[in-house]
Amino acid sequence: MSIEMEIKYIDGNVPEPYRYAQALLDRFVAVCYDATYHALHFHSYLNNTDFLCGEIIPILRDNPPFTTLPKYLRDGRPNYLWYSDFYDYAGKDVFRRYREFHYELKNITPANYTEELRKIDLPYFTELVKLISLEKLYLEVVQRIPATKEKTSDESANVSVGNTDVPVDTAVKKQINKRSYEPKLDKEQYTILVELIENIKLFRSPVTEAKLTRLFKGKSEEPLQVANQNSLTYLFDQLARLKLIREKWMTVAANNNDFISFRRGKNKERYGDKPHYITLQQFTNCRYNNEKIGSKDLITIDAAIERLEDWLV
Repeated sequence: MSIEMEIKYIDGNVPEPYRYAQALLDRFVAVCYDATYHALHFHSYLNNTDFLCGEIIPILRDNPPFTTLPKYLRDGRPNYLWYSDFYDYAGKDVFRRYREFHYELKNITPANYTEELRKIDLPYFTELVKLISLEKLYLEVVQRIPATKEKTSDESANVSVGNTDVPVDTAVKKQINKRSYEPKLDKEQYTILVELIENIKLFRSPVTEAKLTRLFKGKSEEPLQVANQNSLTYLFDQLARLKLIREKWMTVAANNNDFISFRRGKNKERYGDKPHYITLQQFTNCRYNNEKIGSKDLITIDAAIERLEDWLV
């Protein structure tokens, strides 16, 4: 079956460029899966779920855009790449490159697999092939294990880590060692900052001084839902300028998964209420937007920043 024929059988709600990317990925996965299957069987690792999880978790941890991929793969979504958060997590540049990518696909075989894979000039593609191949093997192994109890549909969507079944998202989060923003704010400055945040309704739920302190120290237990990403970026950039938090706060925020976007409009229709962590690329895009047009809360933020500066004297 040609790749063009494969595309016709995939959910028509997905734009064709991304259906092509999915079909392309699946072609490579088919070969990688077979090779991995035989390699693991040779080394007697095939029925070892702990070993497979040990291979899967680092890929998820090192590639944040992959976090929700396994869920949609296990749910049987032919277009798991589209329905997961991959394109949003990866950023606009990756989104564009996957949309525009096209090349004359040859039949992928063990003989030409390595050579053809080198031709796929797409970010994350090689890692995606490996991850999906391992996930498919994991699912096959789990199906062979005699059930000791009747599992619910939610339990069947879990990945075994050690002797405990936990959701993939939770397993990944537990692997993240959160970093501090290295805050240098005193109590009065925290008070000013919280007043500002509540004034401009920066987050979808109220923020206390204690909650903000935990966030900056890298001890926040739950991500904050952001009502306006441009305003958040502008505010944190100003705090960094005053050396009240780290200059590279964007990297810390993205790696910590400290913020999630607010679902509305087309994003709401596409993703529903599923959490979507704000990525480094999105923060960078917001900084660019602020340089061009500014945040809608710019005047209010600047006034609060002046008050913060007064406490630095």
